[in-house]
Amino acid sequence: MPIAAAQFEHSLVHREPEADLFPAAKALGLGIVTWSPLGGGVLTAKYRKGEAGRAEGFGGRVFQPENSEQRSRIIDTVLAIAAELETSPDRVAIAWAGTHGAVPLIGPRSLSQFESNIGVLTLELSADQIVRLDEVSALVDKAPPRTPIAWGKSPLPGKIIA
Repeated sequence: MPIAAAQFEHSLVHREPEADLFPAAKALGLGIVTWSPLGGGVLTAKYRKGEAGRAEGFGGRVFQPENSEQRSRIIDTVLAIAAELETSPDRVAIAWAGTHGAVPLIGPRSLSQFESNIGVLTLELSADQIVRLDEVSALVDKAPPRTPIAWGKSPLPGKIIA
């Protein structure tokens, strides 16, 4: 059975696959399925540093540096567009992820998240909104980051991945 699709992470805060994986998949005639269109939840804005009610990851840590200057601008733009469209930021982020020739996979953890995420089916971003999101999230470094993998080790001190 031939390979039909490539699957990898892609979002407004993780656009590195556009430099290598998207072109490779297209050159090979593969469909593209992407995961984490909300950037691990960062694009919902619920992880914003200093905000009341901020959701925390394991041990008070989040997995993505949501407080970088570029990520703050990305979140601000997502929130502005969500306000323009009278919708939620998750829908804006998922809608954008679907504008790059990929099918984004959602991973809601609750019925309310699913109901919000699925609302993207009736959302259409304008060309101007897509350009604004593309510009604010543009790759600064075209080479994807390379992080050595230490199997069985967790990035969180004192935690072991089973």
